[in-house]
Amino acid sequence: GMKPRHCQLLQEELMEEYMKEEFQLKLSAGWHATDDTIQKHEWRQKVCLEVQSQVLPKYGFHGTRQGVLASGKACSVMYCPDQDRLSEVNNNYLFMNWLTNPDDVESGHPHGLDTENKYFRPSPQEGEANVSGYRIVVTQLEHDVAIFDIAHCQGALAGAHRSTYHALYPQIELSQWFGPLGCKSIREALDRGVLIL
Repeated sequence: GMKPRHCQLLQEELMEEYMKEEFQLKLSAGWHATDDTIQKHEWRQKVCLEVQSQVLPKYGFHGTRQGVLASGKACSVMYCPDQDRLSEVNNNYLFMNWLTNPDDVESGHPHGLDTENKYFRPSPQEGEANVSGYRIVVTQLEHDVAIFDIAHCQGALAGAHRSTYHALYPQIELSQWFGPLGCKSIREALDRGVLIL
């Protein structure tokens, strides 16, 4: 992971950009131009990436969606014995999420765990959400971002499987959990995006 101080500097630079009136006005305009939740979040991603693509390369990450994911992972897995600094990094994360969600900013509620999606706006339960707008598409080689995201989900599932069943099957090595995902080695899992360092 990143050194805690570098993570803080990255967060501070992003927060500085997110707090600018120009960014907030642009984000809010597109956010409120639609009632479609997916379109809102697509707009949020687009506007945030305009900022992230300029800031992330300064810290060694690509200015892409994959770079955003990699920087988030690097900050989340960092070793930080200083609990005050770790608390500040976590608070910065919550503040950035708050700054990039016009509904939260305009709600008048301060940023924090209470305004995180899982607490403030619970996800719909199975069967409650409208699924008529979804379609299944077979991924093609040129769909590199979708393939990367799918592989990343596979890695998370392999890790969850290992955590659940490790007590029952202690003889199974970590690398063996990637076999069912079509990876012959940890190196291949890293190359495909199943594992991210």
